Amino acid sequence: NGDYSLNQASIANSDLLQLGNGSSFDLSGTFSQIGLGLVQMGTTITTVGSNISFNRPVTLTQGSSLSTGGTVGTISFAATMDGGYGLVLNAGNVTFSDIVGGGISLTSLNVTASGLINVAANQTVSLGPMSYIGDVVLTTASTTTQFIDGGASGITFQPSSSPAIAGNGGDCNLTLLANNSSISVLGTVNLSGSGTTNGGDLMATCSGNMSFTGEILTQGGGAGVNGGHGGNVSLNATGGTISIQNINTSGGSGSGTGGNAGNILLQPASGYSAGYPIGLIIVNADLSSGGDGNLVAVGGVGGSGGVI
Repeated sequence: NGDYSLNQASIANSDLLQLGNGSSFDLSGTFSQIGLGLVQMGTTITTVGSNISFNRPVTLTQGSSLSTGGTVGTISFAATMDGGYGLVLNAGNVTFSDIVGGGISLTSLNVTASGLINVAANQTVSLGPMSYIGDVVLTTASTTTQFIDGGASGITFQPSSSPAIAGNGGDCNLTLLANNSSISVLGTVNLSGSGTTNGGDLMATCSGNMSFTGEILTQGGGAGVNGGHGGNVSLNATGGTISIQNINTSGGSGSGTGGNAGNILLQPASGYSAGYPIGLIIVNADLSSGGDGNLVAVGGVGGSGGVI
């Protein structure tokens, strides 16, 4: 407990480490938890461009805020993060190597990074908001990474550069789920394969409006003998409108047999209110070319096309 101003802190705890509610650490150097014991945290940790790292599972006991100053330094969690409180992170890069909110959901999660936000596993909040300002990279292939917001504040992705969300080399599947709110992705989603890998699937469901201001790319890789298959895209706004730009689920061509294209499903809200449809599908202009937005699901050479 208490407030600490230090050059740096390296804590090798063998038993439970409690960073008391309302405590603060103000450091000119790094903060690192390197022991084998668990961590309970309700604190504020601030460094001047230096790393903050946790080696073992962390449970929030109060709302917490960690910052490296914003443009440099990395905040990293090597194990799980749980607890029914909010977490705010601000760094050059942020790395989650395990599940967030899998045991006890966080109430909210706000991550800001001038560089990359690396996500290896599912992230869940109960109330929201769920906000990522930075370039999100899905680091685990051949699996589905889920972002789940159970509250009314919505899920937002806003990239520092582009894309807003990317798979690491293809075959990374993505699920966005906001059953009581909206989904807003302010940039490109690139789940395309590389080499011979398949493109990842994108499944997004929300009760409000859904907006993707950049392209959605789930194309199969085309650098091998056989092209990779394109991933499926399924967007379902049960109570609102879907706004998109370009979607491309085409299979990769390769030098031999091409991959199959993925399917595209767009399902806005059904029904009418005062004579007007509740839900619409809005295809916006292609911001990169200035032309029309497109839905493309073409198979590689010898592969089959997708269904739109």
